[in-house]
Amino acid sequence: MNINMSWLSSQFPQLSEIHALESGGQKSVFRAKHESHGAVVLKLFHPNADVERARREILAVQQIVCDRIPKVLDAGIVRLPIGDLIWLIEVFVDARSLRHWLRLDTALGDVTILTLAKGILEALAAAEAASIVHRDVKPENILMHGDGTAWPCNATNLHGTSKKMVKRAIDSESKRHSVKKFADYC
Repeated sequence: MNINMSWLSSQFPQLSEIHALESGGQKSVFRAKHESHGAVVLKLFHPNADVERARREILAVQQIVCDRIPKVLDAGIVRLPIGDLIWLIEVFVDARSLRHWLRLDTALGDVTILTLAKGILEALAAAEAASIVHRDVKPENILMHGDGTAWPCNATNLHGTSKKMVKRAIDSESKRHSVKKFADYC
């Protein structure tokens, strides 16, 4: 989707220094400076995106209390003749994707790997505590500093779960807490 930057600036006057980061089939992502929050990410879901699904997913990620999940600061809908444009603004995480780090021909150290595992597990445990499942945990959807500090991201793949889905995914109390115990151990 081709976005006119003048139009974008007029729609989000609280943002300045807006720069495109990436664009895919469902959304376009921009980095910007927010007048109150500093560096942020603006995500625009293309008008062909499933509005109700995107709304549910944004509400779901707002329920998660965890420093390892980028915080959603604001969200809304812009009505356009071609359809609804859903947007969200979240805290910018100054990190690279895990895929970036894996493409480098350098092995990750033991401490980095444990830090990475702990961050991912903390985020997934917090999501699970809010009855949320991240359906697309992969290197492209994990932001990481060189020291292994990690943030699973991509709110479009966080889904509220029904009791039946939770029961299927986690069939005993001991399994539910094994993720948290491992994260605490790291």
